[in-house]
Amino acid sequence: MKKEEYIEERIKGQIKYFEKKSPLMKWHYYAFAFLAAVGAILTPVIVNVAKDSIWGTIVSIVVATSIAINELFKFKDKWLLYRGSAEYLNSLLYNYQAESSYKDFDEDKEFRRLKDDVESFLNKSNNEWRGLIETGKDDKKDDK
Repeated sequence: MKKEEYIEERIKGQIKYFEKKSPLMKWHYYAFAFLAAVGAILTPVIVNVAKDSIWGTIVSIVVATSIAINELFKFKDKWLLYRGSAEYLNSLLYNYQAESSYKDFDEDKEFRRLKDDVESFLNKSNNEWRGLIETGKDDKKDDK
């Protein structure tokens, strides 16, 4: 694969993917957090105002469900991982492009370094994804 193809397809392709997914995860995280917060505030009011109503129970269920969905799908973790990944890959690419203007720039050597850094990072990132997907993996990390 040529250098230009690698940069366009592998690096910029990954950056575009991460930048597309990050705001989606952020939106989901904030939407469910907002539902949980508003519902938690409204529940005691509804229970005290409408004592014989089922609405307090319904709002409590919405709160619990919102919290559970946010925890289950790990929207915040995914949002931060996508955003951080895009920023890191951009940083690697910008540094490579900036260094290429120096007169003692060894293009082959620096491209190999860029490729190694990108692939190493993406492998590490894949392992983090596995940690998000596997049940209980995140809890074990916190115990160390």
